[in-house]
Amino acid sequence: MLDADRPEDVAEILKTENNSIWIGKVKKLQLIGYVVGILPKLRIYEENVMEELSLYAYDPINITEILKTENNSIWVGKVKWLYLKWYAVGILPKLKIHEENVMEWLVLNACSPEHITEILKTENNSIWVGKVKRLDLYGYAIGILPKLKIHEDNVMENLWLYADRPGNITGILKTENNSIWVGKVKLLKLEWYAVGILLKLRMHEK
Repeated sequence: MLDADRPEDVAEILKTENNSIWIGKVKKLQLIGYVVGILPKLRIYEENVMEELSLYAYDPINITEILKTENNSIWVGKVKWLYLKWYAVGILPKLKIHEENVMEWLVLNACSPEHITEILKTENNSIWVGKVKRLDLYGYAIGILPKLKIHEDNVMENLWLYADRPGNITGILKTENNSIWVGKVKLLKLEWYAVGILLKLRMHEK
C-alpha cells in the first residue's frame, strides 16, 4: 500500500517518464491520495495477474496528471478485483485491462457527481471491462453503467446497483429502454432509486 496526502510526497516521481518504474509481478496494489497519480509511471509485468487493484482518490488534484494521458494507456494486465473510489472512478477509461481478463469483482464508488464528470464525456460502450463475475456500483457511479462494455458472453453472478439519491440515476433515465447491455445475470439487486433504471437494462434472452 502506498499513501500520500501531500503533493510534495510524489513530486519527484511525477517528473519521471511513464512506464519507467519497474515493479514486475504484483499481487496486490493499493494507491491512496496523491500516490494514485504515479500509476502511469509504474511498469507492470505484461502477463501479471493481480489479485487486487485499489485506487482511492479523495481530491480531484490526485488524478490531474492521469487525466492528461490517453485512454487505454495505463497497462494493469489481468485484475481479479478492481476497486475505484471517489475521483479514482474517473480514470477507469485510462486503464488497459488484458483482453482475456475475467474479473471476479469490480467495485465503483462515487458519492458526488464531480467524481464521474470526466467519465461521462466518453462514448457509451467505450470502456472495456471484459468478463465480470460481480459488479457493484454505488451512488453516482451508476451513471457510468452505459459507458461500460461488458463481454457479450459474460455471465454475471451478482449485479448490485445502490442509489440513495434521485440524482444518482438522472443521466441513465434519459437513455432508451433496453439500451444498457449487462448480459446474463444470476442475481440482480437494485436498491432504493436504482429500481428506476430496471427498464434500461438489457439482459441475455437466455
